[in-house]
Amino acid sequence: QKDADGGKGKFIQVQFFDNIDPGFSDEACVYGKIIGLSARSVAVRNFTEKGEWESESTVISYENLKRIRWDTEYIRVFQKYLPKS
Repeated sequence: QKDADGGKGKFIQVQFFDNIDPGFSDEACVYGKIIGLSARSVAVRNFTEKGEWESESTVISYENLKRIRWDTEYIRVFQKYLPKS
């Protein structure tokens, strides 16, 4: 079942390749809320391990995505304590 809003506002964990150049495989991970979608990328407003929202979102190209996870234990715990954004 697909959300009518494309998943905006959902809390997710995104693992992605920060650099996809040949010979590199730098991986990064963000936890946060989907705040924007385009034909080529997703924008995620991140939260820190201190339970604070970061001021800038991370924009991730779909071709750099490795894994997206919803409803993880980490997200469930932190979601309870995050200030409303």
